[in-house]
Amino acid sequence: MGNTTHMGLSERTASTRKAPSTRRKRRLLALQLFAALAVPVFTTAIDAAPVDALESVAIEPISFVDDFLDSTSEPVTPGPVVQETDASAEAAALLNQAVSPPVAPTVTPDGPVLPSRLDAPSFNLSPNSGVSSLGATMASFSAAPAMMGDFFGGSFIFDSGFAIGAALAGGDRRFKIAENVSPMPRDRVYFNYNHFHNALTSESGDVFSLDRFAFGMERTFSENLFSWEVRLPFASALNSTFDTTNPIPQNTELGNVGLGLKALLLTTDTLLVSAGTTLTLPTGDDFVRQSFGVTDYTIENDAAHLAPYLGFLATPNRNWFVQGFMQMDFDLRGNDVVFGGAFQGRLQDQNLMFVDLSAGRWLARRNLGRGRMAGLAMISELHYTMTMNDADFVSGFGNQFEHIDVLNTTLGMHIQYGLAALRIGAAAPLRDEEEKLFDAEVFVQISRAI
Repeated sequence: MGNTTHMGLSERTASTRKAPSTRRKRRLLALQLFAALAVPVFTTAIDAAPVDALESVAIEPISFVDDFLDSTSEPVTPGPVVQETDASAEAAALLNQAVSPPVAPTVTPDGPVLPSRLDAPSFNLSPNSGVSSLGATMASFSAAPAMMGDFFGGSFIFDSGFAIGAALAGGDRRFKIAENVSPMPRDRVYFNYNHFHNALTSESGDVFSLDRFAFGMERTFSENLFSWEVRLPFASALNSTFDTTNPIPQNTELGNVGLGLKALLLTTDTLLVSAGTTLTLPTGDDFVRQSFGVTDYTIENDAAHLAPYLGFLATPNRNWFVQGFMQMDFDLRGNDVVFGGAFQGRLQDQNLMFVDLSAGRWLARRNLGRGRMAGLAMISELHYTMTMNDADFVSGFGNQFEHIDVLNTTLGMHIQYGLAALRIGAAAPLRDEEEKLFDAEVFVQISRAI
């Protein structure tokens, strides 16, 4: 590659580098956007005066008894002492059930929650029912589906000499928390499939799509206040060992294994706040370029990524839910570059910031009994990704665009039945050129409570 490669890289990056002031404006705009949408939710929930739990519980059963007596098929004659006694006994029984310790947890596709009077088919489920209890609060949060996501997961490392993307770990290297994850700790297993159309370019100039498969598990502990998560990804895309004599440079490979830890920080009647971090381990393959079986260069997949985050989930009423994450991804080590058998240096991945917002609404819900439900919800999301530092370059390898600001939108449907949930959707980029990492994305996500 030599000096010619460096000269070409300098010309390309100079033409695409954004002014520092423009980058700062975009970063400030992203933070302002997140604050403008998130702060009102926090403020409204915290300032709202909570209704006394015991008072609302004591009043609600009486209303239920009246509705029950009005809806009975047989006429009720006024005055009989036995009818009044039965109503009082039933109201007292419901009150005891509401304030007594639960026997078994309510279960949703994303994990168990504390039993709630909202789960009982006899109670008022309207947004203005006035129910305020820990069980009702946790049930409303648990009913909200997880975020869907958009992230391509690449490394933004390019071979400027041959104009190809370096497919370390098969093109799947980072663990973004907004990919089929809720701010609430849950017990579940899940499977994700993502198809990114026209996401990678080979040395010959051909454009390839990337198919990503991920198997994951999340488990709560310490009375559901914390959860740990593990994710095992696979990617079908460009072969991490690229041989110029191979006419089909594609393969299915193991990506980087991801670990997660989540902690519940705050809950109110309508708001939940959590924090945590993900850790991505370099378990995928190195990127190797060969010519007739002889290695030209190697970019070793050595970087471990630590990505702390802050999330929130708001449920203003029974039908609507809003959630979001802010996450920062840091490369802890870098990737060694070996050219012609000689060590050239350590290439550091760019640190990224993610801002993700999601809003959804239940279109239909039906109680199946035993704490389970069926439902259909629509979800819309906005995802912003930006680089937080300048690109690193070693022997012509690095992000040739230096800085990127990616903005994607996602639209999907959540179908829930008992313990299982199916989610299908699509994502599309809202920007062009180097800030568009793929042409389109479709995905399928399946989860089940455990």
